Amino acid sequence: MAYTQSATRLFSAAADATLVAHDPAHSYTPIRAHAASPTAPLPCTPTLAVAPGDGTLVAGGMQLRAVLLLDASSLLPIATVPLGSDATALAFGRNRMLFAATQACELVVLRLLHENGHESGGCDQHFPSASVGGVPHGAAHGAIVTSVISSAHTSAAAAIAISPHGTLLASGGTDCSVRVWDAAVISRRGARPAPPHQR
Repeated sequence: MAYTQSATRLFSAAADATLVAHDPAHSYTPIRAHAASPTAPLPCTPTLAVAPGDGTLVAGGMQLRAVLLLDASSLLPIATVPLGSDATALAFGRNRMLFAATQACELVVLRLLHENGHESGGCDQHFPSASVGGVPHGAAHGAIVTSVISSAHTSAAAAIAISPHGTLLASGGTDCSVRVWDAAVISRRGARPAPPHQR
């Protein structure tokens, strides 16, 4: 589940790949639904995150080895961003950076893009908008993968959280460890971060 920052919508995802937007002002009445139509049973429990500014909903675990970007007001798909493994947790940091934990023990860092938004610095994985017209102002139009931290854990990375100031990322794995990363360092393209703090 995920709330918008403005708390005007609550999103939920079900094991049958259905996304539902709920209206907190009206007893959480479902107001929109979207079925992702997976080609196979869902790879893991769906995970959701809403981009700062409330325009984009990101869903992991609803498409095989990918995250799905949707317009938060209409739940129309914007883009599908391939990952090397299934996303198990999502969290937004500073500057529209999306952190994804995966079943393959990785942390993947993506930056959401706006309509005119190619990133400077020449990142090589740009995923433009899907062929859905009329994406509203504030929604992402695609994403780029800026870095992948392999072997972030010795087994699946299952949870992530960003510190209130956006400087630290904590990841928890099914290896019973919690690791704390410098969010700015792991966001850089080709990052090779120092070993994180571990508990």
